[in-house]
Amino acid sequence: MDDHERDAGDPSGTPTGQPSPGTLDGVELHLAVVDVGSGLTVRLEGRGARAQEDLRAHREERARWEASVAAAREVTTPPPWPAERLAGAHLGVGDAAGTAYRFVSGVAGGAGREWRYDAVFRPAPPRDVRAVTLALVLDDGPTSVDVPLPPGR
Repeated sequence: MDDHERDAGDPSGTPTGQPSPGTLDGVELHLAVVDVGSGLTVRLEGRGARAQEDLRAHREERARWEASVAAAREVTTPPPWPAERLAGAHLGVGDAAGTAYRFVSGVAGGAGREWRYDAVFRPAPPRDVRAVTLALVLDDGPTSVDVPLPPGR
């Protein structure tokens, strides 16, 4: 079992040390602010038993796709990464200073990061802001979570 598969099935705490805010398509969602530079990078990860099951199914489907591409010697569309579903959380960012954050880019999935979605927002938070509020739409409806910013930014 590789590190990511272990992470996908690990029901322990989130990267922020906070409880999971809920599930999306039955997958336990974990989140963190992972970088503050010219913008703000927020990471969503799918974990838990459902994520692990979906990861196994994805790997099987991807292996079949890779075999069919090799046999046919033509490129077809690969199966979507499981993390592409995390974009459906409709992530938004706010803070106590009233900063107007805008989504500028996102990366979902990849080898070894099948359940990871990184979303970049601009501008960077003001220096005096210590936490941001992440708004999401999960299985139980809209929710928000306060997440501390990385120390020493």
